[in-house]
Amino acid sequence: MKTSIIYLILLTALPLTSRECLNEAYKLYVNQKYQESINTVNSCLIDIENEADPEEMDYAYFGLSSNYLSLGLIDSSLKYTLIAYNIEKTNDLPTSKTLNQLGSLYIKKGLNHQAIYYLKKAVEINISDDNKSFLQKDYNNLGIAYHEIGIIDSSLFFYYLSLSLTEVGESDYNIIKNNLATLYFSNGNYNKSKMILDEISYNHLSNNTKVEKYLVLSNKVLFKLLTDQTISKKESAILNDYLEYCSTRNDFFTADAYSKLSIYTLLEGDIDKGIDYLNNANDTYVALGNIGLAKEVTSRFSKLMTGSPNEPFRYSLNELNEKQIEIYSKSLYSEIETKLKAEEYIGDLKIKVNKAEFSYYITLSLFISMILFIVIVFQKIRSSKRIQQVINGYVSYLNLINQLDSKRLRNNLSKINNYMILDESFNNKKYFTELIDEVVKDTNNIRKTVKEGIIFQETKRLKNVNITTTD
Repeated sequence: MKTSIIYLILLTALPLTSRECLNEAYKLYVNQKYQESINTVNSCLIDIENEADPEEMDYAYFGLSSNYLSLGLIDSSLKYTLIAYNIEKTNDLPTSKTLNQLGSLYIKKGLNHQAIYYLKKAVEINISDDNKSFLQKDYNNLGIAYHEIGIIDSSLFFYYLSLSLTEVGESDYNIIKNNLATLYFSNGNYNKSKMILDEISYNHLSNNTKVEKYLVLSNKVLFKLLTDQTISKKESAILNDYLEYCSTRNDFFTADAYSKLSIYTLLEGDIDKGIDYLNNANDTYVALGNIGLAKEVTSRFSKLMTGSPNEPFRYSLNELNEKQIEIYSKSLYSEIETKLKAEEYIGDLKIKVNKAEFSYYITLSLFISMILFIVIVFQKIRSSKRIQQVINGYVSYLNLINQLDSKRLRNNLSKINNYMILDESFNNKKYFTELIDEVVKDTNNIRKTVKEGIIFQETKRLKNVNITTTD
């Protein structure tokens, strides 16, 4: 009996345990402990899948996606985002947040047209739901995607739309401003870009993650370098700190840090070291499939270079143009492969869910069978004339047993049932007669207790009645 109670308690506690596990993972994510957050989600993933709750599963897989994205592991993030998106579509859950994540990931893979497709789907949903906070993110990502494919007017339009939905000083506000400044700068409008970045104070950046702070601050340094302004030692240290912080990553931010250091060391007169940094930046850009940025930083470096380097470029502009076609094809293939892997994983997940549902129905069937068994036994007891008096008493105080907790009475009734099933001649035994006597005795005690309780309450009620008269 004790074992059964403990088992039932554990079964009841599982959903709570899973939710607490996911909440703990979210806290780790907020504190930028991404690998620990991933480990925490994975530790409770089996329970979550077995529970087959679509919302919990969606929350878990989207959490994995966000952590991998923060670590710069784009393909892993894309895999879990596709799983979350499939769960949402299958179970009619909200999809706009996941659509935005897909857009962001495809931008990072250099597949900007696909990013625009998913982001516009997200915009439609969020306009319909009047969800301004999500719209702001959709518009910002659309601005990035259009910038990447060179449609500047559309990029500006979406950046300013995004800004109109964002409060000054928010982390997203600073990133949108940074994106705007980058857009103006890449199109030669240096004064406009400097003016926008100057609006972002260091205090504003307290709301941003560390890598986002480095992104904005290093842009300020780069723009000063490219407009022939003097930078301090503190400002030059930002570039090295940026790269050191990104040393464990292999994503856009790593490449961005390398590309900025390439310009700084080139202008300091060390061409070969500058090219080394540029090659490292382009290795990452090419690996990500973002050839547009590789071409941009290479073109900028080439224009600034005045001497002849000993170390050649790993990728010339012509090679990057050829690479762009090759990478795009590979990216499409990689995307298909990732989708296939995600679908295979989703298929395995559905099997687990079906097994969980099957186990649930088996458990339910066993429970129903047990109830039917009890009913049959009860009917057999009722059919015996020899203990009809006991049955009549049992029916009358059945609802009182749980309240008064007559343990002996319950045990004796259970023994009667067992004897009845196992031995049809039990009524001739002395032991059965003793059991009947104890049941009757307990019945009378319960009735007496209830009767005294009723009399006590009635007396109390009458004493507390206020008699009032009317004229």
